Amino acid sequence: MIYRDDLDAMNHAITVDLEHAQLIVRITGPPKEVEAEEIIKSLGIYIVSKALLSKDWIRYTLSVKDMRDAALKLTEKGFVVKGINALP
Repeated sequence: MIYRDDLDAMNHAITVDLEHAQLIVRITGPPKEVEAEEIIKSLGIYIVSKALLSKDWIRYTLSVKDMRDAALKLTEKGFVVKGINALP
């Protein structure tokens, strides 16, 4: 079970970016990381970079300014996500 505090603890990992949306995704092992990346790529979104924040959390910087489609699709597949769109 994911508690709200676990997700809120990742707030520091999201930074303001003018060009790229960011998603923080809870990953429970290598197969889930591959699955998350395949979901993102299936939407035509390129992963600009990824950073391991802890053993369970990865931050993806995306090639788009709006992360809502990726966040929705990942959530539908059972992932826990937090994101921010690119800020003008």
